[in-house]
Amino acid sequence: FGTDALLAVGLLGLSTLWLALSPFVGVGSLLVQSALIVPLIWRRSYPTTVFLAVTTIALAQWLIGYRLIGDASLLVALYTVAVHESRRRALLAGGVLELGAALAATRWVPAGTVPRSFLFLTATVVAGFFAGLTVRSGSEYMVWLAERAERLEVERDQQKAIGAATERTRIAREIHDIVAHSLSVVITLVDAASVTNASDPTSATETMRQASEVGRQALGDMRTMINVLRTDDNGLEFAPQPDLDQLGALYERVRATG
Repeated sequence: FGTDALLAVGLLGLSTLWLALSPFVGVGSLLVQSALIVPLIWRRSYPTTVFLAVTTIALAQWLIGYRLIGDASLLVALYTVAVHESRRRALLAGGVLELGAALAATRWVPAGTVPRSFLFLTATVVAGFFAGLTVRSGSEYMVWLAERAERLEVERDQQKAIGAATERTRIAREIHDIVAHSLSVVITLVDAASVTNASDPTSATETMRQASEVGRQALGDMRTMINVLRTDDNGLEFAPQPDLDQLGALYERVRATG
């Protein structure tokens, strides 16, 4: 609204300056010119209504016989309809303004002869019409680009989430395999050690050592997998892995459980 008001004030000021230096100056011509330009304040809010109001005032101007440079508001109104309304309305508005160009060329002959005047005014109408269509196409293209960028961003996030879920599923499957395989081996070794302990203590001890090795390796693999899965520690500080210095505390906790 503010931009349109500035446009209307600027156009009114230039038109009034021209009118003051022309032989058409007068209260009536000033009022008609103001009536032509002031509706442009609402041109983007009500494009068709403003165009109809301006063309109606321009017709009254033609009937009275005032020759005003404020008729440029007709081109601004046509441009606005071409930008903000449907193409059908824009074509109808262009046809109405082309009829006005024929009437103005016949009555005022601004280019010296009627044919040249008609061609000149037609060129201004066509320029305003296609300028509006060009701006409209550019705006639609920018909207399309913004929507496409948003779609691509959503698709990227979806692909990232799908990839993360797939990777987590794979790691979870590997953890399951590690646990199942390692526990099977440990159970087998422990059973073997319990069977051979009485007859061959040395072999039983070696078997238990092997079970311990398998357990440690499985624990290391589990920690590696869990570290990959962990994405956010929420700033928590974890204690270091326990060592032999904490063996007494561990013994007391186990003893307290009975």
